[in-house]
Amino acid sequence: MAGLVGLGRSGLSLISQLGSSVGKKFSYCLVPRTSNSVSSKLSIGANDVASDPNVQSTNLIHVSNTDTFYTVKLHGIKVGDKDVKVTENLIIIDSGTTLNLLNSDVVSQVVSILEKSISLPRVPDENFPLCFNASSVKTIDFPGIDFKFGVSGEATVKMGPNNAFVWLEGGKACLAIAASEDVQIIGNVMQQNLHVGFDLDESKVYFAPADCTKL
Repeated sequence: MAGLVGLGRSGLSLISQLGSSVGKKFSYCLVPRTSNSVSSKLSIGANDVASDPNVQSTNLIHVSNTDTFYTVKLHGIKVGDKDVKVTENLIIIDSGTTLNLLNSDVVSQVVSILEKSISLPRVPDENFPLCFNASSVKTIDFPGIDFKFGVSGEATVKMGPNNAFVWLEGGKACLAIAASEDVQIIGNVMQQNLHVGFDLDESKVYFAPADCTKL
């Protein structure tokens, strides 16, 4: 049987309907897109991320026009040792969106840094801001991208090569980020092998790196 499970804040979501019976807590861990034989994990009524020794957390923010979503403060972005100027400080965490959506000026800065840092040949693609011919390598050597969340940047989520790039046919690897002027989103490519937990009573979200194929 196939279907969709609503995990948002709206009254129609499964979490809202179950309410206090599940303690308004849930967590998930998304396996890599290449893991065809293992399913991602969803736990309702538990936030086992909070007890992870490598956990980091930040507060959820209530925003009237996007209150069905889980919004946090985006404190900053770093590519390698270079800071990216962030102009919009709110971002949604959404497992149903594939790519990260960021303001176009932020995307331009990230692309500019990465194209100078990665030695692979660049190739065009109308759907992505940056793509490389990676047919000669198994992974991409790049400086890494850090997203810092919270008022003081208290929670950092790191994008490794498998979180930062999607692999297409012909050995093309494309940056898993797209420009958006309407809303900023952390998509599910970035959330692969990241244990994410929500505690709605405490209004917090928790992050911990994980091998989601083994949970």
